[in-house]
Amino acid sequence: MKDPRVLIWREVLGFDRVWLPDSNKKLKLFLLEQQASKCKKCPLFRTREKFVFGWGNPYSGIMAVGEAPGPDEDKLGKPFVGRAGEFLNYALKEAGIDRERDLYIANVLKCIPVELATGTNGNPVALLNKYGKKSFRAPNKAEIAACSEWLESQISIIKPRFILAMGNPSVRYFLGDKVNITAVLGTPRKIRDGSITVFPVLHPSYIIRKKNPDLEKLYIQQLKNFKELVSELIPD
Repeated sequence: MKDPRVLIWREVLGFDRVWLPDSNKKLKLFLLEQQASKCKKCPLFRTREKFVFGWGNPYSGIMAVGEAPGPDEDKLGKPFVGRAGEFLNYALKEAGIDRERDLYIANVLKCIPVELATGTNGNPVALLNKYGKKSFRAPNKAEIAACSEWLESQISIIKPRFILAMGNPSVRYFLGDKVNITAVLGTPRKIRDGSITVFPVLHPSYIIRKKNPDLEKLYIQQLKNFKELVSELIPD
């Protein structure tokens, strides 16, 4: 098992290496974000506006992990701040979960995944749609693999007991590429020697696209079930 402490490199603090106490999660996440924001492991660093690291309470013992930043997150640099984030906030509140107090929210990818074209200088550029906006898409396997170091480091720092996995890329990241998300929705699964319980749900953007009141009710009920599962960590 990897040492959960985070190695802070020279470009962040000016030292070869620094070990921080496990209790100082906020500082460790801040320093990790400075390091991760310089990442150039995949072409998406060239087409993003903002690097979207994560947000919330790292001491809650609970993480919520989505798939990737969307256009609003790309502009503001925070996860789940667009329409999907608004619906997620509403659904969490209905389920009795306080987003700021009870969760640390991140994504599998830290940069917005867009369709790419080759620019005049030979570097990747964002392909624009007919409205002149970036063509947002689902993350691919190469991007997920390149970005996994940062999510794994976040998990190592936060040490969550529970992870709310939202959407296909997130569910498959934790449960494997072959998992059928519809077969595991709302079903807790133990991973990593039983130290973490993953609770799979649909991505909130899928719910708002479908505009199905029954699907919304089911989603909120699944979040209520998740709240029961983590009740020992969430105050009444």
